[in-house]
Amino acid sequence: MTTAAPTTLRCAATDGAIHEVPIRAKVLDFGDDRDAWVEARRGFIGSSDIWSIVSGSKLYDTWCSKVHPDLCEPFPELSGRFGHWNEPGIAQWHAEKTGDLVVDPGDHVILVHPEIPYLAATVDRFAFHKGMWTDLELKTAGSWAKHEDERNVGYSGWEERAPYAHAMQVLEQMEVTGLELGQLHGIILTFPAEWKLWPIEPNERFRDLMFERCQTFWERHVLRDIPPPVHADDKSADRVLNLLGRPVPGRTYVLPSSMRRLGEAWDRNVRRLKRAERIVDTIKHRVKRAAIVREEDGSPVRGEDGKIERAEVLRIEEVGPINGWTWKPTRSGSSQFRRKKPSEGARA
Repeated sequence: MTTAAPTTLRCAATDGAIHEVPIRAKVLDFGDDRDAWVEARRGFIGSSDIWSIVSGSKLYDTWCSKVHPDLCEPFPELSGRFGHWNEPGIAQWHAEKTGDLVVDPGDHVILVHPEIPYLAATVDRFAFHKGMWTDLELKTAGSWAKHEDERNVGYSGWEERAPYAHAMQVLEQMEVTGLELGQLHGIILTFPAEWKLWPIEPNERFRDLMFERCQTFWERHVLRDIPPPVHADDKSADRVLNLLGRPVPGRTYVLPSSMRRLGEAWDRNVRRLKRAERIVDTIKHRVKRAAIVREEDGSPVRGEDGKIERAEVLRIEEVGPINGWTWKPTRSGSSQFRRKKPSEGARA
């Protein structure tokens, strides 16, 4: 971890006593001005942004929150405030169960990395644990998050491990404050409620990856107002229209190069899909023709109802190759439609 000149942050304990926590970060205290604090946070990469930036999940939304906050999907206010309202109770529970001294840095305090001016953190609490100060992150989790959920892997799995997104959040805070240990304390809203406490230790490999991706995100996308790539499996891709605005008569949109590349890829895949559909139609036509039962003179055999009779079982070789595709037998005795290899075409 990098080092810087230490400073101290005055924090209040639950009994009102003031304690000084040694940190290395620059302190921005907005007092009771929540609006100014919210506005200032947009000028930094915060610990709650790290999961998105490192994993790429909802990266478009994170970029939008920094560059075009007026076009972003609003975050559910009650969800965010509910977790904040629960913090004093979780902090009190942590102090009782662990014996740690828990202190509050204040609701509207931003800590800025001493050497990376765009990296900052808002720490829930500090805890004096086994003779050293630690970052303490407090979370309220739904019952769905107790075990790992593939649909929300970053925020679930409390029973087995520290959820990835929350662990990254604490690791980022440790880099900002310079503290050597973090703690993640979560209350899981099952019935009865459960609590989990996970220690978070420095991770050099994650640190290097975080610094690299944060620098790329900030310098390449935020400062230049260039949206990051949109991944097809990312739900934030659905919100591209919110970034560009709804179509307005007489208005021309100049799309960034990343969006043009996305459109070109879309067009290519549409053309491939249409070609595939034509191949399938050709196959169906060939199969229908090859399945016709014929007389010796080649004329189709018709049933009593006058309809052309077709064979129930069709030999593979009767269909023949179509646009480089052909029927191939499988080990189970059925057949699959596969692309012919160049060597097969040469032998044919």
